[in-house]
Amino acid sequence: MISARRFWPRYFLASIANVLVTMLVFRLALVSFVWSYETATIFAACVAMPINWLAGEQLTWQIGSSSRWKRAIRYFIVYVIGLLIEVLSVHLFGHLLNWSPHLANAAAICISFAFTGPMNHLWIWSDCIMHDQKRSRLFLR
Repeated sequence: MISARRFWPRYFLASIANVLVTMLVFRLALVSFVWSYETATIFAACVAMPINWLAGEQLTWQIGSSSRWKRAIRYFIVYVIGLLIEVLSVHLFGHLLNWSPHLANAAAICISFAFTGPMNHLWIWSDCIMHDQKRSRLFLR
């Protein structure tokens, strides 16, 4: 089991890798393919998704009661919902509010991460994380 105190820094590192890949691929898609903001966002997220899964799984995973396949299915459900949030946010910021595409993408990633971060912690890796409060209660007895 991994302590909750160690989960968030490790998850943060995995997320930084995902954000960097997403923003780079988004830029390449806009420049190289001249795609819409939404199409570039979806393409970038699809490229970054397996990288984020592997980084998150390797950095945060410890032996838990749920299987890796169960966590993978849950992860991809959360990621798809996060992607929908990201695409809607990019559309809102980029097309309706006329922000620059890169600023719109960065804001959309942050909004999506505000959903996916807690969901990953609570639903995907929750059984693999030993909460420090529970552990401290055991040691106080």
